[in-house]
Amino acid sequence: MTLVGGKAMEKSLKLRIFNNGKDTNDATIRGKYSSTAGYYSKDRFVQKGAFKPIGKKFDVKITTKTGNSGVEKDTVKVSRKSIKNDTKLNRKTMYLAGGYEQFRRIQGFPVNYVNLNLSGSLTGNIQLVRNDGKTLLVITDATEIEKSEHLEKLYRKKIFTPSQTDIAASEEAMAKEVAKIFSEILK
Repeated sequence: MTLVGGKAMEKSLKLRIFNNGKDTNDATIRGKYSSTAGYYSKDRFVQKGAFKPIGKKFDVKITTKTGNSGVEKDTVKVSRKSIKNDTKLNRKTMYLAGGYEQFRRIQGFPVNYVNLNLSGSLTGNIQLVRNDGKTLLVITDATEIEKSEHLEKLYRKKIFTPSQTDIAASEEAMAKEVAKIFSEILK
């Protein structure tokens, strides 16, 4: 695979997984984000401004708005009385009755389909590398490799193997590259 073909495959694969929520067979990654209540620390938040240090018994009002992109975003408002009566100073977590699904929603991430994108760390670690004269598309970090394996096991699908669409994008880019080289040679 050439560098141009590799870049086309990388772009196609990332769009398929992280934007469109599709597996290797170009089928939607079926599943649902957990709605089991839980506590989330500030360091887990990508959108730090969405974090509010609240407990289980706080009086909160959640409003939902749909943005220009069609993604619903929850906004959490905490009553002043709850804050005033809080016995735990400097809370380090946020209680979310709606679980991980709500965790994504309050940060403006889609929840109506699984798209595997939150912090971007996995996306950033899918890269082209040269090895023994070959161009390979790989996940470069051990933690991100484990994460990708966990996600494939969780959703019971191959996700990170290039799809036929990814391969076609690579082949098309390489064919255009060869045609361009030949046209320059034959000038």
